[in-house]
Amino acid sequence: MNYVIVGGSVAAVGAIEGIRKADRQGSITVVSEEPYPNYSRPLISYYLAGKITREGMYYREPDFYARNRVKVVHDRVVRITPEHSAVLSGGQIIPADKLLLAVGGTPLLYDRLARNRDNVLGFYTLEDVEKIKSFLRPGLKVTVIGGGLVGLKATEALHRLGTSLTVVDLATRLMSGTLDLEAGLLVERHLRSAGIDFRLGVGVKAVEGNPLADKVVLGSGEELKCDLVIVAAGVTPNVDLARNAGIVTARGIVVDLHQESSMPGIFAAGDVAEAREFLSGENQVVPRLPLALEQGRVAGMNMAGCKTVYRGSLAVNSTSLLGLPVMSAGDSKSEGITAVWSDPPGYRKIVMRNGVLTGLIAVGRVERIGIIADLIRKRTLISGLEAKLLAAEVNGIDIRDIAKGA
Repeated sequence: MNYVIVGGSVAAVGAIEGIRKADRQGSITVVSEEPYPNYSRPLISYYLAGKITREGMYYREPDFYARNRVKVVHDRVVRITPEHSAVLSGGQIIPADKLLLAVGGTPLLYDRLARNRDNVLGFYTLEDVEKIKSFLRPGLKVTVIGGGLVGLKATEALHRLGTSLTVVDLATRLMSGTLDLEAGLLVERHLRSAGIDFRLGVGVKAVEGNPLADKVVLGSGEELKCDLVIVAAGVTPNVDLARNAGIVTARGIVVDLHQESSMPGIFAAGDVAEAREFLSGENQVVPRLPLALEQGRVAGMNMAGCKTVYRGSLAVNSTSLLGLPVMSAGDSKSEGITAVWSDPPGYRKIVMRNGVLTGLIAVGRVERIGIIADLIRKRTLISGLEAKLLAAEVNGIDIRDIAKGA
């Protein structure tokens, strides 16, 4: 059996492990444009800030490919044939019995704003970070476009490096995809207290300057002078390969519970896959590293003939922004029951549907909150226990006992 995996990120690693669990003999070829395999993209901000080395970014041992007998080809796939073969940029054809598309996404707005300017960069790959490092100097004026998690992690790293920062986002609150208004304001106040500036509720009209960008023009007409621009306003799934092959796509590549696309024998996993979402049961793109690893593993096992069902994507975010812990899970933006602390500042919200826990937000006060996230996955009935969940880390109650009692 010949397996071809297009893309070399975490979903590809999961697929390799899934294939080798069921098939120790088949041939596996990974085709990736990136020269750096197996690194964790969420760790690029820590690498930029100097908190970890490049070696510390890799989530598998250096001999991972060798141990699993994987051939790696550094090239670009330009077409998928009806016979599942991958056609490379130089014309080489790699035949496949089963093929996985793990091609990720492209930063939104990047193509429009960059226009070959060397100092307008994304924040998605290790190569992006290496380019950013080449511009660093004390007092560097940086505009970060995007107030989501990726943009704020870039902001945190650049703040630690002594740059002057302004974050721009079309949304009126930070991390609008996962946080509600109260939580977003708490994060904003914390970052402002560190000297970071924001322009929220306004879009970017243009980036000006040639050959290097020197200003960002906002929709309000305001002009922000800059030495470096980071585009981190989300990503759009790279669906062109699939679409051009006649595979059904929506926002991402639509897959079934086995991660298989509409074309038998071709699978998709990771940020490009539109897979089952756990709470709604509907297909959605949920770009999270642990989900990409799980989807890849499910895809790999099914590619090797071991029928495995994907349990569904549950969005969980856990991070710290300049010392402020922030966590969300599931249906975090719906109306819920909240608790607020002022000393130290903190906020917690739980969301229920028919008495079952479906979502949470925690900012500042996050002790034991990971256990609550696990209760969402277990569809735990918590009706009547809301106050205990909100106050659990304050009163020293063991949340695991709440789960048993439910």
